Amino acid sequence: MLTGSLFGATAAGMANRRRWFPLGALLLSLTVLFTAVVEFDGRRQLASIRDSMAAAQIATVSLASAPGVDTAPADFALALPAAPPLDAFLRDLQAASELARVSLASVTTAPRPATVQSLGRVELSITLRGDYAGIKSTIANTLGQYPQAVLRHLSLRRQSAPADLESRVDLVLLTRPGLDAGAIR
Repeated sequence: MLTGSLFGATAAGMANRRRWFPLGALLLSLTVLFTAVVEFDGRRQLASIRDSMAAAQIATVSLASAPGVDTAPADFALALPAAPPLDAFLRDLQAASELARVSLASVTTAPRPATVQSLGRVELSITLRGDYAGIKSTIANTLGQYPQAVLRHLSLRRQSAPADLESRVDLVLLTRPGLDAGAIR
């Protein structure tokens, strides 16, 4: 005895399906809506990226075509002094240390003359004693005045008083490479 539809569904099964149909339709609608929002947001971000890239390309083109713009990098070695300003450097280091109430305990130097293929340099090893802020200020002021000075190493060690430190600072003062007669133009 057959009760139900052509596909074998009973009346109870049909009623159960009718209850779940609105929930399934709602889930399907939400999935479609979420996909559309994500796709719209992705397209908006892609358009924003394209606009940014276009602006960057316009800026690059305008910089390259601007008159008087030198695209070749400058030779930094030409900005270095021909001789190391060692006396002036030591005077300024002494003044900066006195200003910061730091004692300049010792300074040793090791000059390395310039050659045609290498920069000249004076290697300095400096010992400072004082508080952290004073040592930091002394080093910062001195390096700020001499852009050709390179900080190679810095070590701090506590002294007997908790606030006192001993600092060993290794610096290099750079000079221009030696020029041969054919290199001067």
